[in-house]
Amino acid sequence: IRDGRAMATDTSVFLTVELPEAEGECVVPFRGVLDVIKYVAGHQTLTLEQVDTVLNLSWGDGKASFATVEASDFPPTPAFEPLLKVSIPGDRLIPVMLEMVPVCAEEDGRPVLCGVTLELGEKVKLFAADGFRLAAKTVDVSIPAIGKELKTIILHADTVKTLARL
Repeated sequence: IRDGRAMATDTSVFLTVELPEAEGECVVPFRGVLDVIKYVAGHQTLTLEQVDTVLNLSWGDGKASFATVEASDFPPTPAFEPLLKVSIPGDRLIPVMLEMVPVCAEEDGRPVLCGVTLELGEKVKLFAADGFRLAAKTVDVSIPAIGKELKTIILHADTVKTLARL
């Protein structure tokens, strides 16, 4: 947690969530926090409070605490400016992308086949293939293309799984 954001990476996938109210700087165990917050109902407010070397989470009738590590012990996270900021109904798009993951290739030798391809537009078209099978679906979600340069996006299958967990 740093600069009003929560960030996580496994060196191949980088995730950032805006937390404008977050102050301070610390590192907490991703899996531990993720295991706890899955029990927080979507309508509840999750409060984060750092006291010395402990990050306290509280919500409704629950709470949890995590020991923190100095953020300076880790390499800095890369600066990232999105090409496009758009709000999309994740509850409609992510489950369909997750359905496509079993069709993605598992070996990294063919990176184009290791993810779900999104063709951007008024309705997003999704594709996944492993070299033998092909899956295609259209979702009634609008994500505009960015000029002529960016009309498709490939999200690695692991990224799709992470989005589904979140």
